[in-house]
Amino acid sequence: TMLTAVGGQSTGRLTYSVVSGPATVDPVTGLLKVTGLGEIVVKAVLGEDNEYVSTEAYVTIIGERRPITVTADDQTKVYGAADPTLTYKVEGLVAGDTLTGTLKYTGTNVGTYDIVKDSGFENGNYDVTFVKGTMTITKKPITVTADNQTKVYGSSDPALTYKVDGLVGNDTLTGTLKYTGSNVGSYDIVKDSGFENGNYEFTIVPGTMTVTKRAITIVVSDNSIVYGDAAAPATVPYTFKDGKGLFGDETLAGE
Repeated sequence: TMLTAVGGQSTGRLTYSVVSGPATVDPVTGLLKVTGLGEIVVKAVLGEDNEYVSTEAYVTIIGERRPITVTADDQTKVYGAADPTLTYKVEGLVAGDTLTGTLKYTGTNVGTYDIVKDSGFENGNYDVTFVKGTMTITKKPITVTADNQTKVYGSSDPALTYKVDGLVGNDTLTGTLKYTGSNVGSYDIVKDSGFENGNYEFTIVPGTMTVTKRAITIVVSDNSIVYGDAAAPATVPYTFKDGKGLFGDETLAGE
């Protein structure tokens, strides 16, 4: 603050001094620097000249808190990742002054959370306004890979298993798989149900179910014919070796 005197015709020298209070003043320029809060009394002395005697005056100034703003910076992190440094900007500090403190937010799952003051940002010379920031937690990409499987045509399905890469900590993820097909061939093993968690972005990698041919052995029963007879029997009985025959209601014809 610059102190000035107005009015009058004196040519005497004008000087200033601080009588009391948290301030300093340049005696010649009148530049007043307030260093704290409270009442400040400044004395101005006008020296005598050829026409006027020396005179003095007192002025009272109240030192008040300076308004400043602390703004928390917005941040983004992936679910489960380490926290970024919570930074901030301070606007309005007097040259040479510093203001420090720590920030915090409360939340771990995917979503948005306010970044607010944790501690610090205290200085008796300032009236601090805090502007909160936003922490945005985004989904973590993970991969669910269905295991390849093989089965013989007509046999029971094996367990459809999978691997999960990228889970955080003690998180778990469950679901079921399926494939569509029954005859010999290859089929994609894909998601059936489950594999849901709001903290993750899923990529499902299909597996392959390979259905192979079912082996059967036909055993033809012995038979006989008398030499010279006109014809052999119309049909010859047969069985399946070890009881391993056709699947379900299927039939097999041939000569």
